[in-house]
Amino acid sequence: MVAVSQLSPAAKAKIKAISGPRPRRYLFTLGTAWLGIALAISLAIISENTLVSLVAIYVVATRQNVLALLIHEQTHYLGFKSRYGDSVVNLLAGYPLLAVTVENYARVHLAHHRYYFTPLDPDFTRKQGPEWTFPMKKSKLFLLLIHDLFGASFLKYLLRKNSSPLVSTRSFQRKSPSPVWLRSAFYATGATVIHLTNGWSYFFFYWLVPLATIFPVIVRWSAICEHSYGHEGAAVDETSPVILPTLISRFFLPNLNFSMHVYHHYYPGVSFSALPEVHQIFVEENLVRQDQLFYGHLDYLRYVTTGSRAADVSLDCSTVKTAT
Repeated sequence: MVAVSQLSPAAKAKIKAISGPRPRRYLFTLGTAWLGIALAISLAIISENTLVSLVAIYVVATRQNVLALLIHEQTHYLGFKSRYGDSVVNLLAGYPLLAVTVENYARVHLAHHRYYFTPLDPDFTRKQGPEWTFPMKKSKLFLLLIHDLFGASFLKYLLRKNSSPLVSTRSFQRKSPSPVWLRSAFYATGATVIHLTNGWSYFFFYWLVPLATIFPVIVRWSAICEHSYGHEGAAVDETSPVILPTLISRFFLPNLNFSMHVYHHYYPGVSFSALPEVHQIFVEENLVRQDQLFYGHLDYLRYVTTGSRAADVSLDCSTVKTAT
């Protein structure tokens, strides 16, 4: 982490000051995600319109992704530090996604941090081969996304994300894991409520369909934006782009600043809501790598499919403003 070592004492002090959990912002993001889900499904049911239903499915999938990212936040105790924090996040974000829990995700994700881009990094070992080699032809990337959209990779991705033969089951144990009975109780209660309200068809179309189709597409694209794989032993700053979100991308693909992922690896104790502040500090210190800086997802899509940058896009980081 050469860039980190070059930070001035004042910059390091600023980053330290904004580190730590932000439970209010976390709860606000969690609440607005569920509000968006509720409104989208309600409008689809009331309208009985196919187009509205398709939009609702997309909106739900994007908010499912927000729930997944909030699990990632709690993995680093950036949501809650209390003994019930993991249980709360599991109930409100993990269990609804069916195949994810804070405990299982933490075991893999924290190994990714500790053993970054080594044979002991579960993310690195899993994302190898033609599917993760870039630049990639647009047609090939399109076929991969279609593969995800039709649900073929749903179980494969989520189940493999939570397990790895390279990581001990005792590694990265949580301070206060959720009780074993909680997950069963959640599903039993949920199934009972859905049954009593005759809501199985709605649950299928407006929760399972987006979870098995559009959500995996978003997950794949997020992973492509997260790191450039296939470079064993490479440093974080060499393999992690900074993709500054445009207004359009923030609206259509909210990702809690996940595309500023390099700063998360530098400072895993900084909340997602503070990552733009960290970026600004790096801008002021003139430590942002221009070759790893992109303006919006379309700019990065061009790069991963052609290997080239847009000639008309200015990447002068001193003039770029970011937003949470």
